[in-house]
Amino acid sequence: MPLVTVILTTHNRYKTFLKSYESIIEQTYKNLEIIIVDDFSTTEDYLNLSKDFFDERTTYIRHPFNQGLAKARNTGIKKSNGQFIGFCDDDDLWIHNKIELQLASYYSSPAHVGVITSSTKVVVDNKSFIRRSFINGWFYRKMIGAKQPLGNGSTLLFTRKCIESIGYFDEKFKRGVDGEYLYRVSLKYKVKSVDLPLVIYNFDSDIKRITNNKSSDAIKRDIISLINRLRSDRVINGKINLSVFRLYLKIIKRLMKLKKYKLIKILVLGKQDKLYII
Repeated sequence: MPLVTVILTTHNRYKTFLKSYESIIEQTYKNLEIIIVDDFSTTEDYLNLSKDFFDERTTYIRHPFNQGLAKARNTGIKKSNGQFIGFCDDDDLWIHNKIELQLASYYSSPAHVGVITSSTKVVVDNKSFIRRSFINGWFYRKMIGAKQPLGNGSTLLFTRKCIESIGYFDEKFKRGVDGEYLYRVSLKYKVKSVDLPLVIYNFDSDIKRITNNKSSDAIKRDIISLINRLRSDRVINGKINLSVFRLYLKIIKRLMKLKKYKLIKILVLGKQDKLYII
């Protein structure tokens, strides 16, 4: 019965946050450490929360200002004690036996498994579909082209050994946080997938995300992320293929978006992994 740390990140989505939290405390697997990281929510509902509201297994941490998803997850990791660490976004729901099934899958797996994932039920406004994730073993080639084949962050359960080996989420990135981290994981560890939809992923176009992805600064950080991924692709793949070419197109598309912010000239200097705006 290993201790499992669950890190629930939230920002100004109180109603969906409550549902996400309820889906965690109702897990059939009970040996949980729940860490809620509030990334500086400003609505009155959050400000009125008291310690009596939470399950006794829960620690509530509030950031002094909004710092984004990567920072919020890192805050939770630093406070964690579990042998396994999972993440849940505040608009997603866990099926009641998610942790139980993922642990059972892990303990029946071969060596070098560092992350366990599952399929997902995706809800888009009033429609839904199942996004299968059934990849087992080494998965680094599946990541080429800035792909993320393992589902969203709420499906992922990592071993502590994997987290300690890979390190923290890169706080420079405002988009592609999961994909960038899994890219690093894929070079050292295998994945085990549960071919069942254990997470309900709510993608509502009207709901604001924990990180602002539409500002010019966020787009610049996104471009930096894609450039880093492109370099990794070239190392793994050795040459340009269709997936890598599509990644080039993604970078160009985001560069074009910056025109909306009336930037005069854009110069990407690859040696220092930075995007300079002149």
